[in-house]
Amino acid sequence: MEDQIKINSFRVDGEGLTLFLTLLIVLTVGYFFFQLNWWITLGLLFLGFIYIKLQQAQLIGNALEVKGSQFPEIFELFKTHKERLGLKKVNLYIRQDPQPNAFTIGFPRASIIMSSSLVENLTLKELSFVIAHELGHVKASHNIILTFINPLGTGIPGSSIIFSFWQRKAEYSADRCSLILTKSVESAITCLLRITIGLELGKKVNLEVYREQLANSGSNMVRVSEAMSDHPLTTNRINKVVSFWKESFIRR
Repeated sequence: MEDQIKINSFRVDGEGLTLFLTLLIVLTVGYFFFQLNWWITLGLLFLGFIYIKLQQAQLIGNALEVKGSQFPEIFELFKTHKERLGLKKVNLYIRQDPQPNAFTIGFPRASIIMSSSLVENLTLKELSFVIAHELGHVKASHNIILTFINPLGTGIPGSSIIFSFWQRKAEYSADRCSLILTKSVESAITCLLRITIGLELGKKVNLEVYREQLANSGSNMVRVSEAMSDHPLTTNRINKVVSFWKESFIRR
C-alpha cells in the first residue's frame, strides 16, 4: 500500500503567508474604515457558516451521490484518491449543469459537486484529475477557510480581489495534489484545456502549437490581468502543472 500523501508535498510556497496577510489586511480595513468590531465579525462568520450549510444541503438535494453501486468506475477513482489522502468526511455528487464545473463546499463533512457535463464528456483519466483536484482542496482545508472568509469579505469593497491572491495559490496547490495522485500530466493538460475552450473543441487542440502559446504567455499584462480573477489563467495553470511534473517526477 502506498504511503499517505502529506499536505506539504503539494502546498505551494507562500500559500499560508498569503492567507495570513490577506486576513490581516481585510480585518484592518474593516476595523479602521467600517468599524467592523469583533462582535460583528463573529456574527458574519456565524451567519456565513449557516448559509454555507444551507447551500450545501440544497445542492445535495438536487444531486445524485456517487457510490459503489452508482457510477462504480467514478466511485473507485474517488475512493482510491480519498484513501491516499486519508480523508473520510467527504462525499461526491453529480448535478445537472451544462457548464463544465466542479467545486467543494462545506465542513466538517465536505461535498464535492461535479456538473453532469463534466461526467458526460471527460474521459475517466480526466475525471480522475478533477476529483483529485477537489480532494486536494479538502486535504488542505481550503473548503473550511473559504466557508469563513466569504462572509467576512463580502461587505468590504475590494476584498474579493485581495482574497483572490490566496485563492489562486490554493488552486495551484490542488493541481499539484492531483498530479501526485493521478501521475498523468497529459490528462491534466487535456482536462484543463477542454474545460476552458470547450469539451468538444478541446479534443482538436494541437498541443505542439499550444506549447508555443504557453511559452509566450508570461507577459506582464497577462500577469496583471490574472489579479482580476480568483482562479489562475489556464495558460498559467498548465505552465505550473508542467513545471511541477518535471521537478517532481522527471528529474528524480
